[in-house]
Amino acid sequence: MGVIAADDRAPGEGLAPTDPNFGRRANAEVVRLQREFGSESYLGVLVSSLDFAGSSNQVYSVDTRVRIKPAWFVEAQAIGSNTRQLDGERLSGPAYIAGLLHDGRNFTLHSVYTDRSPSFRSELGYIPRVDIRQLQNQLGYRWRPVRRGIVSFGPTLTTLVDWDRQGQLQDWQTQPGFVMELPRLTTFGFDRLDAFELFQNLGFREFQNHGHLDTQWLKWLAISSAYSWGTGVNYYPATGLKPFLADSSVGSLGFTFRPAPRIRFDQTYLYSRLATRGGDVPDGFSGQPVVFNNHVLRSKVNYQFTREFSLRLILDYDAVLPNSSLVALSESKRFAPDILFTYLLQPGTAVYVGYTDAYENMRLNPGLPPYLQPTSWPGTSVGREFFLKISYLFRP
Repeated sequence: MGVIAADDRAPGEGLAPTDPNFGRRANAEVVRLQREFGSESYLGVLVSSLDFAGSSNQVYSVDTRVRIKPAWFVEAQAIGSNTRQLDGERLSGPAYIAGLLHDGRNFTLHSVYTDRSPSFRSELGYIPRVDIRQLQNQLGYRWRPVRRGIVSFGPTLTTLVDWDRQGQLQDWQTQPGFVMELPRLTTFGFDRLDAFELFQNLGFREFQNHGHLDTQWLKWLAISSAYSWGTGVNYYPATGLKPFLADSSVGSLGFTFRPAPRIRFDQTYLYSRLATRGGDVPDGFSGQPVVFNNHVLRSKVNYQFTREFSLRLILDYDAVLPNSSLVALSESKRFAPDILFTYLLQPGTAVYVGYTDAYENMRLNPGLPPYLQPTSWPGTSVGREFFLKISYLFRP
């Protein structure tokens, strides 16, 4: 059994002072009951409630996981919701999930069907989409040769198709691939995604080629890399433009360095780019101008002074460099340091002391009225926090 209750001031404080609900609080409760039976099977019940200023949302569900054979499972969930919005409108609707799963030594299968009505709401959860009927399948087969040079290899296939409740096709995807696992946690693979997407009543035919390589050939060094190229949709076009298909490239590179037993350094770099492509350039533009570039850099250091005392330092940098004539984005640069000291007496009993800050590329211009002015470097602090957390585990 699990219970969570929260008294949340954020919804009321986020409103304008002239709003009649300014300063009011939201009450949130979640109750979960789960009973295990048989071998790796269970039956569960969940109820959640959120109330704020006359509005409310209640969700109740029953879910189960049943082992029908070794490595074969059936999962199912039935959900209902009742919602009263601030304007008094009432919404209610069901949602259903059913899945068949198999995780064997050679063959894997995950087949999941999802059905959500247009009026289904879950304010305390994350529901990316309603009014949908979706079927997703993931299949894979691994050969595991006896020879020492190869641990496993084999093909993979992912498919997806969904419709709305009126039967109109929204998306479909097919993604065949191949993966190989070598000794010392070394894997590489590639796949090809072909897809159709309906967005704002416009149909887009997309493709992506993707490859990845991960290895920990050396005990003190692990490397991961991935790169994909193909097409993608500009979902946020500039004013006067419709969404359009563009060339897309996404890459990532990271490594973990352990020069000594007590220290660990992780470095990650993420890059994404969207640029116009021949045949899909919006009217009034020539050539193949860039739509946006996005760079994300994260550095993380962990140092274990003693068995009980440790330090963690994270430095994040994020830069979005858009072409404002093609995409409705503003140039943003953000730098955020995060420091955490931990004194761990024993599992469950610890003291945490932390400090975090965020700097963005803007400054406050003291004009009348004052306004925010963009700058070239993230030198203005926009969110500083110091915290202390103490936890103690009572043992009988």
